Amino acid sequence: MGEILKSSQKEYRVLKLLLDGHSQYQISQMLNLSVKTISGYKVKAIKRHGARNFNELYMLKLHNYF
Repeated sequence: MGEILKSSQKEYRVLKLLLDGHSQYQISQMLNLSVKTISGYKVKAIKRHGARNFNELYMLKLHNYF
């Protein structure tokens, strides 16, 4: 990747890839991060947006709440 991203930028990128339908494993391979790191970013995003789970977060995306 070659570039250094802030944590929030990485979290946003991971969230976008998850919402686009990529698996945590696929994202870990793309971004050269561990699956555990991807999972942590996913949990942070769910909490940050006030959702109870990833499905609810996805529904918020469909309704353009963020």
